Amino acid sequence: MQDDNPPIEQMVDLIKACSATLHPNHYVVMSLKDNFVFKTTNECKQIMIRNPDSLKSDRFFPVAILELQEGIAKELLEYLQVLDPGNTWRKGQILGRLRSVITSIAKV
Repeated sequence: MQDDNPPIEQMVDLIKACSATLHPNHYVVMSLKDNFVFKTTNECKQIMIRNPDSLKSDRFFPVAILELQEGIAKELLEYLQVLDPGNTWRKGQILGRLRSVITSIAKV
């Protein structure tokens, strides 16, 4: 059975592997990046709730994931600006997620 909700680390590795093989703007790579942007904020919160002791020793794990998510969201916005210039519904969704990621980074 396929796993449609892989862990964060596995998703990052998959994005890196596909980016090394395919063009950085290939549909598969961009789809993975899009899923990563909209997935990890909630999963980071789940990790912090499940394992608060392990995060005390590795305090920057959620911040590193959130910063990676921020960078990928900015990449997606640049990509969408070329594909579909102007204001679109999808860009608005990504901007909303980017705002929440930046807010989460500021809170940590």
